[in-house]
Amino acid sequence: MLGTAVVVLLLGLGLPFLGVHFGLPDDRVLAPGASGRQVADVLRSDFASQETAALSVVAPGAGDPASPAVAASTAAYAGELSRLPGAVRVDAVTGSYAGGGQVAPAVPAADRFASPTGTWLSVVSAAEPYSAAGERLARDVRAAPAPYPVLVTGDSAQLVDTEAAVVAKLPLAAGIIGGATLVLLFLFTGSVVLPAKAIVLNLLSLTATFGAMVWGFQEGHLRGLLGDFTVTHTLDTTTPILMFCVAFGLSMDYEVFLLSRIKEEYAAPATTGWRWRTAWNAPVGWSRPRRR
Repeated sequence: MLGTAVVVLLLGLGLPFLGVHFGLPDDRVLAPGASGRQVADVLRSDFASQETAALSVVAPGAGDPASPAVAASTAAYAGELSRLPGAVRVDAVTGSYAGGGQVAPAVPAADRFASPTGTWLSVVSAAEPYSAAGERLARDVRAAPAPYPVLVTGDSAQLVDTEAAVVAKLPLAAGIIGGATLVLLFLFTGSVVLPAKAIVLNLLSLTATFGAMVWGFQEGHLRGLLGDFTVTHTLDTTTPILMFCVAFGLSMDYEVFLLSRIKEEYAAPATTGWRWRTAWNAPVGWSRPRRR
């Protein structure tokens, strides 16, 4: 009964992790008085678009941007990108686009979008780059049909790639850690149940750890106790990995310590003399230990 209550408690503490939203550190990790933080706060609050966090769509093999065919395909592509939900404006060598149409002609400064063999476009969004809307725009830009091969980068695209890389390698990492733990504990104890029990209980304790991270840092409930940090409603993608390594390693260390002490006591030869009897199935008192 007590074990069931503990399991339910640990699972309840881990529930906030179901609402986790990952991000990457930005200027908001700086102190409010830092000049870089103040400039970014002004840009964030006083301007409608995230100019500094625009997505860059690079087409290194598009051809000469000055040729009529490439210019026409670039203009059509920029117009389509400007229709995507969350896109405020698309700047290209042929001009600026919003809502599917051209809103400004090409200017001399647009030469920065041109090279002898390719071009690139800037997709400006109104959403925070590390928000769900920012990630969605990055995925939509990559999924949009392009007249030539393109590469998409930027803060939102970097977050999407980081999450994809972590998810892709997570099964392999979990398999290596779990398999190594099972094999080592089996060789140590000769039991199949004890290694499985150790992994399950350690994972239960990790659920509470991950839930506390989301509740305390992503949702900001520990803000008053930990330096009044800025709540970004995101959790750094590397934090759960680091916490898993630390918490799982420490808990498994204590598991090994406990099992090794039990194994030592079980393997120790019986000794002569008197010892205090505390077995559940025998009355408390002094007794002479029996030899095995």
